Formats: sequence, structure tokens, C-alpha cells
Amino acid sequence: MIEFNESTHTYTLNGKVLPSVSTILGATIFKDKYKDVDPYILQRAAQFGTGVHKAIEIDDYFGLDDLQYTVFKRYKKLCKKHDIKPIAHEQIVYTQDYAGTLDMIALIDNVNCLADVKTTYNLDREYLSWQLSLYEMAYMKLYNKPQFDKLYCIWLPRRKGAELVEIERKLPQEIDWLLKKYKEIIENE
Repeated sequence: MIEFNESTHTYTLNGKVLPSVSTILGATIFKDKYKDVDPYILQRAAQFGTGVHKAIEIDDYFGLDDLQYTVFKRYKKLCKKHDIKPIAHEQIVYTQDYAGTLDMIALIDNVNCLADVKTTYNLDREYLSWQLSLYEMAYMKLYNKPQFDKLYCIWLPRRKGAELVEIERKLPQEIDWLLKKYKEIIENE
């Protein structure tokens, strides 16, 4: 059984610590993603995003500050525009090699989709492509399900609009390459 320790952001499967999707991406392709960003700014952005994510998960804006509430309202309008109907939130998925927590499984315009919610200023589609593809692969293996019809980002930047952005899927051989690369890095430490 998988266990998640929120304080250390650690996934453990039968006593074995599994790297998270973000750990794998941060150690390989995206190791310099936040190197020039002040840790204080990263922390504030994370707190903002966590509040918005929680409101979306419970579908309630209680406890949000004014800006978070504005972003939550934009999310609700986006849901109406694209007929977004969440099915599951914050679901842990894993394989023997890695684990992660996907944001949302939803029907979007009546199509079965995997979606990630981002409140970032800029949208990194390449990062999202890897992230969502890893989540999808773990979900498919864990539940013996076919791939989702589409992968999306629900992009909710602080200061402007809200967008539903389709994300390109990585091929299984690309995922295998990434996992092999991560394993090599760990073995050489």
C-alpha cells in the first residue's frame, strides 16, 4: 500500500521510498527550472497555489484571500465555458518506479481527461507534458485503464484570465528514457 508523508513530501510503497514525479523531473530535464528564483517568492507562490487547489478540490472558497477568490471565480467560469465536471481530485498514482498526486480527472466537454491546475505566471507546456504523461502512465498501470482522451492544464494565473490548455502527451518510450536517465543519475551519486 502506498503512503504519503505530506510534511516531507515522501511516497513510500511497502517500505520503499519512491521518487515523486517532481523529484524525477527536477533531477533530470528541469534541474535548473527555479535556480534563479528567490526561495521566498517560490514559497509565496506555493502557498497561493495550494489555497486555490484546495478550494477547487472541495469546491468552496472559504478561507481564500481576495486574490485567491478572484482566481477561484475565474475557474468556475472556465468550468461553465468548457463543461468541466471533476470526477476525482488529488489522487495518488504510482508504479514500482515513482509516485505522484494528480490534480484532477474530469469530463471536459464530455471527454475523459486528466488535468493539472497551475497558478503560475508563465505556463511551461513542456514540463506539463512530462508531468501529466507520467501521471497518466502510472494511472493506467495502477488501474489497468486505457489512456485518457486528452491531457489538459487548467491555467489560472494570478493577474489575468483563465485558460484550458491542451497538453501534448509524451510517448511511452520517452517516459522509459526519462526513468532510465533518472536511475542512472541516482546510481552515480
